[in-house]
Amino acid sequence: MDARPLSVCKLFEDQGCYLIPIFQRGYVWERKSQWQPLWADICAQVERDQNAQSRTPRIQKCQHFLGAVVINAHEARTGQANRFEVIDGQQRITTLYLLLVALRDVADYKEIVIRDSREDDIVDMLTTRRKHEDEKYNRKLVPTAAFLPQLNEIMAANNPLLTLRQRYPLLRSNSQDPHNAGSMAACYLYFASKIEKFFDGIILDADEETEVEGLSIMPPDQRLYILKDSIFAGLHMVALHLGTNDDPQSIFESLNARGIPLTPADLIRNHVFLSGLNAKEESNQEKLYNTYWRRFDATENVASPWRRPEKLGRIQMTLLDLYCFHFVVAVRGESIPLKHLYPQFRDWWNDSSQKRGFEATISDFTETAERYRALFNAVQENDDPVMRLAVLLRELDLTVAMPVALALERQREKLGDDLAAICTNISSYVVRRLFTGVQSQGFNNIIPLIIKSVNEGGHDTLRERMLKWQGRTMAWIKNDDFERDWLSDPTYKTLGPKRTNVILRLLDQAMRNERNERMLFNQNLSVEHILPQKWTPDNYPFTSGNDSGQQEIYRNQYLHNIGNLTLLTQSLNSSVSNGPFVGKRSAIAQQSSLRLNVYFQSSPDGLDIWNENSIKRRAKELLEIGLHLWPRPEQT
Repeated sequence: MDARPLSVCKLFEDQGCYLIPIFQRGYVWERKSQWQPLWADICAQVERDQNAQSRTPRIQKCQHFLGAVVINAHEARTGQANRFEVIDGQQRITTLYLLLVALRDVADYKEIVIRDSREDDIVDMLTTRRKHEDEKYNRKLVPTAAFLPQLNEIMAANNPLLTLRQRYPLLRSNSQDPHNAGSMAACYLYFASKIEKFFDGIILDADEETEVEGLSIMPPDQRLYILKDSIFAGLHMVALHLGTNDDPQSIFESLNARGIPLTPADLIRNHVFLSGLNAKEESNQEKLYNTYWRRFDATENVASPWRRPEKLGRIQMTLLDLYCFHFVVAVRGESIPLKHLYPQFRDWWNDSSQKRGFEATISDFTETAERYRALFNAVQENDDPVMRLAVLLRELDLTVAMPVALALERQREKLGDDLAAICTNISSYVVRRLFTGVQSQGFNNIIPLIIKSVNEGGHDTLRERMLKWQGRTMAWIKNDDFERDWLSDPTYKTLGPKRTNVILRLLDQAMRNERNERMLFNQNLSVEHILPQKWTPDNYPFTSGNDSGQQEIYRNQYLHNIGNLTLLTQSLNSSVSNGPFVGKRSAIAQQSSLRLNVYFQSSPDGLDIWNENSIKRRAKELLEIGLHLWPRPEQT
């Protein structure tokens, strides 16, 4: 490895082009965190140079360090420019290139003469002198295929400054996020606005105007040279040129702490395409990327669904990162910390690709990804057992257990008829734990046990082992304990509103048969307490006795129990919420289509009033459905 200090001038004066490999992520730098600090550095450099009264182009008394870039040189073909593959630092190089393009275009717009006899001419910094049949190689920056159209838009426009400002009007003031433009266009227009102000004699440092003494009285061409010198000779970085024996991926990983941190999926992609290809496959790299990985990356002006935000507990990440994490847990059958995702994936990948080859391994990964996305997008009204399990886990905020559903999906054909029974057992295990208040405690340790049990013996082995699990955070809750918790515990408080809503919807679905219409729960339904949380003895009188204090305590023990809960539309909920039971029952019977509320259409004894005894009676009826929906076989 050869480490060389380089100025911006030296970086771009070589007659070669910088290639951003197809497996690199796109351009992600943005105004507040990166462009603004860079412009502040340039402003500070200008002021230092002015204070030193130094205008010698290449001899500056002050220098500013921008970081490091890692470059892997490729042999140039006869008559063509050199090519440098950017292993690390593509965000810096791309930003500096766009800065120089903006400098060129603003000077042209202001009719300031750029060309002179000096070597550091701006135009020569942007293009190579050797012409290539593929026009993109005539520039000194070749971004990934997904971002090439954005650079083409900037470079090919007639009067690009005016063209892009008209196309992206929200960017002109730099006051709003660039929702209507590619990030490269936003970067270009940001620096163009700063440079324009500079030519007017004003430095915009961190978006605050500061007049620099003497700058406003200088002629425009002198201001141009001052800015060029401060950028070309004042800004420096270290370029690490790799040798033939250097491992690009290892060096890339060691330098990953700079700039915007790479996500686990970024590291995985780089490893797959930087270290995972043999010589034969490298020649077909772009085709392999487009076939297997490009679906995960955003394309021009189109966000990838894999980049949408999701949560794992309290941690927010993209759907792609979440899939990578769940994939590793599913295929390895081990619980791993999130921070160990990349090395764990790397170990799996290296082992699998050596045995099966690159294309078979990445095909497995991407095919499983599409199955995973289908699981994530599934709806509760689904006849497929794995889909129903995935929806249950997602809606109960138990995304941590999604590797179980993914592992079952990968073994769908092998498990055959056992699949439905396995999913029923896992659903029962999950729901019963919720009613005890254990919820997600210990799940990280249970997930590998479930996956390994299924792998080793399918349904029978899993059921046998689950029945033997002991302890509060691990046991499969027995029927007696489940019945006790169901009938007496404050369900609404134990599960919370969201999970209670899910359980009630599942009960409603279980009540339906072939004679009933199928309901799609695409409407927001809210949990309603039949006995209101703010009940009064006038509307809900006690059964008997004079000790109202004791009766109130007894009644409130059942206030949040599942027997007192149902689902209503928000409108109906609001209209009947704290009213007397006679009116509430009538409104529910007339307006609700849920099987869950058919109970209030009939006239069992005592349904003219609603009290703690009514709650216990309805809870028992719902329990029968719950035991059928989430069964547990007796241990033999």
